Amino acid sequence: MDLGIVFLTIVLVLFLAKISSVVFEKFGIPGLVGEILIGIVIANLVIGDWSFMKVLDLEDTTSINFQFFFVLAEMGVIFLLFSVGLEMRVCDLMKVGRTAFLVASLGIIFPFIFGFVLMLAYDGNMYHALFLGAAMVATSVGITAKVIKDLKVMNTKESRIIIGAAVIDDIIGMIVLAVVVGMAQSGSLDIISIGEIVLRP
Repeated sequence: MDLGIVFLTIVLVLFLAKISSVVFEKFGIPGLVGEILIGIVIANLVIGDWSFMKVLDLEDTTSINFQFFFVLAEMGVIFLLFSVGLEMRVCDLMKVGRTAFLVASLGIIFPFIFGFVLMLAYDGNMYHALFLGAAMVATSVGITAKVIKDLKVMNTKESRIIIGAAVIDDIIGMIVLAVVVGMAQSGSLDIISIGEIVLRP
């Protein structure tokens, strides 16, 4: 692994991300949207036989470079959530717990039904429909928290409801996905197996 190339790439990516963030913020759009879009562009940039991913040896998920960037990405998410957690108090989240649970429930039910019906109408495969429905349920606490933090509204009641709902949504979403995987593997809906999946650490 050429550390010089890797670190130069990190600097370049951070520079482009910052530029895109500033540009989007000028138009009143959260900078995170620009950062995500520039990441998509970089990851899919192909000119002839040349590609950004190939130069960095990131196409092979077992390569050292891929593992290095993967660790950096995971650390970035951890630090983001940690910094957001420092600004949120458990007692504040508990105050909006009922509302957050209602918002999370609606954010699970409607996307699941939409994804399920869409895929079922598309190819008629029950398991494909269940997987798409489960995928539609998933959210990202990190993205939600970053947008709220960029907007500087962390201390409002609405932001606590949104973050609380996102946390609940992710937890239930993982349970739903685990249940769907279990059903696909066993071919049936087993209450005992579902209980084991839910309670499994």
